[in-house]
Amino acid sequence: MKVIKKAAPLIFLLSLSSNHGHSTLKKCDVIYGERIGEKALEEKHFKERLTPDTKNKYGLECYQIGVEHDDKKAPLPSKPIYACCQKI
Repeated sequence: MKVIKKAAPLIFLLSLSSNHGHSTLKKCDVIYGERIGEKALEEKHFKERLTPDTKNKYGLECYQIGVEHDDKKAPLPSKPIYACCQKI
């Protein structure tokens, strides 16, 4: 019991100084049926050639989030699904 009483102020201070995660809001469009790859899809979707600085500044990125499935729920690797996102 004495240990808990001695540790209580430390626990309190640690709880006050805990790091909270920072979040960034993003707007994402889901893209079906494109088979051109992430880099080409980024240029097509955002309608410009993207430099690393532009991508970082505006959070522009496309990435594969899955694949389509047939009526028997079997994955179709030739039909990727992408998300193209940007910071808002």
